[in-house]
Amino acid sequence: MIISKFLLSLAFLLPTQTFAKSGFSTQLLSVVDSYNASKLVTMKVLKVVKSEVLDKKTEYSGTISLSKEKFRLDTETPDKALILFDGKVMWSIQYPPKEFGGSAQVLKSKLSKQNRSQILLSALLDKSSLKENFKVTSEELKKSEALITIMPLTTDLTVKKITLTIDTKSKLLKQISYDDEIGNLTTMTFSEIKFPSNIPKNLFKAQIPKDAQVTEL
Repeated sequence: MIISKFLLSLAFLLPTQTFAKSGFSTQLLSVVDSYNASKLVTMKVLKVVKSEVLDKKTEYSGTISLSKEKFRLDTETPDKALILFDGKVMWSIQYPPKEFGGSAQVLKSKLSKQNRSQILLSALLDKSSLKENFKVTSEELKKSEALITIMPLTTDLTVKKITLTIDTKSKLLKQISYDDEIGNLTTMTFSEIKFPSNIPKNLFKAQIPKDAQVTEL
């Protein structure tokens, strides 16, 4: 069981402006502030991982829920799985394919404040974590998008370079693309982004399947 580590045509675009930032992009901070101001953020995600070594592309689809430091990723395809951080504990639940049956595998691990940045999307959408762990290296402003490139400040994260695509009109994070240390290119595209006013009960509480095999780290 593996926990994922933790995201154009030239026509109709205005001339691209590219510049290095010594500070932080106001476009990015504006988006982060709007997400942080909401009790809950939900979105559909399509994650595509391209492996140069294996010359293979794998697609995952699911739903992400964010609330302050809490995080939930329900993967629907190719296999059903759940990654959940309840604020103290990380849970990973891998369900067996229906055609094979069997019990679910559960991995439970505690995360310290220092390594919570491993939850990449949560780290990017938290202002203090963003500033502590990353630096902006470039920003490209186009007609209705901002493409912002950031780099990690430490080697704690396995990502090398992250590009964030922001819709400058809606102030929404539309896509994250990053390279990791083993040559994979991962792209996460977000859709149906919503800001519900209430958090469903037990949304960030792990429900352990009956007869699941639990491994604690």
